[in-house]
Amino acid sequence: MSLLVSLFDMDTGSSKLDAPLDLIPGILRRAGLRPSGSIVQAPDDTANLIFFVDGEITIRIGRGADGECFPKSAQILERVGGQLRAPRVLSTDFSREFCPANVMVCEVLSGETLCSSWRHLTPWRRQQIFGGVVAELQKLHQFEPRLFSLCGVCEPWPQLFGDQLRQLFAKAAQRESVVPLETLERQIETAWPVMDSSRAAVVHNDVHWNNILVEEGEFSGLLDFDDAIIGLPEIDLMSLLHSAAGAQEPQLPCVFSRPELLRRTAAMVREIWPEMFARPGFAQRYAILCAREILLILTEDVPWMSPDEAGEEARIMYEACFVSPGLRAWIS
Repeated sequence: MSLLVSLFDMDTGSSKLDAPLDLIPGILRRAGLRPSGSIVQAPDDTANLIFFVDGEITIRIGRGADGECFPKSAQILERVGGQLRAPRVLSTDFSREFCPANVMVCEVLSGETLCSSWRHLTPWRRQQIFGGVVAELQKLHQFEPRLFSLCGVCEPWPQLFGDQLRQLFAKAAQRESVVPLETLERQIETAWPVMDSSRAAVVHNDVHWNNILVEEGEFSGLLDFDDAIIGLPEIDLMSLLHSAAGAQEPQLPCVFSRPELLRRTAAMVREIWPEMFARPGFAQRYAILCAREILLILTEDVPWMSPDEAGEEARIMYEACFVSPGLRAWIS
């Protein structure tokens, strides 16, 4: 059986992680697996150290607080086991007794990331793959949110979402903003009435092409549920739409810099997911989520984006969604 062992560092100062390779035999034994001989570290420039054992087991060691999401990921994968094309959890160890990290053991899914295979796929194959992703997301959205307590609370809804938006506005107001926050707030107020009838769902919240697996030109699985939340299903549509647009032109720093690309991509996604676009109040909810995304860009400090770059991306997104050509020009 192929296995995936994911290990995330909770304390980068620990001497136990000074030589992470030495931990691997112990991780395998504690998971009930036989230690193996062939261990190869994958080249990687992200927050994770990745090791391949005998070409069948993957051990990921993360830096910083990445492991904090592993109990949530395990809960999701255990709840959806056998119903979604996602890794199946075999065992977990969140005690941090052996090493200062959370450990999760799962079956590995076959295939390569969509990022790796994109250039070899025909347009028809690409659309079919995104169709497979949509089918998985639709199944995920049908699960009862109360079964996923670690993803957040779902009541009272939408009060909780409104509270988050107010906090984001307050935080954004403390910084110099290239986006007119008052205008953005009016956009939300205009669209807000549809939220009263909006149903919360479990959403993946990170549907990009490095989390989509492809095997022989077919969709084979969805990875990385670390960022899953209780929220609006349109969040996953937004993520998928941006991923599809970015996949077509990966050199773009921000897909919103090419509104015609977004319109073209939206037309493709609308063919795949017509039910989402047909939902009553869809355009208003999508406008609210675009505003939320802009606020997140303005207020979140991320290591791969300077404040100036974040401000420029927020400005471009604001103009594309709410100024010209306008949000409804490419989603309705």
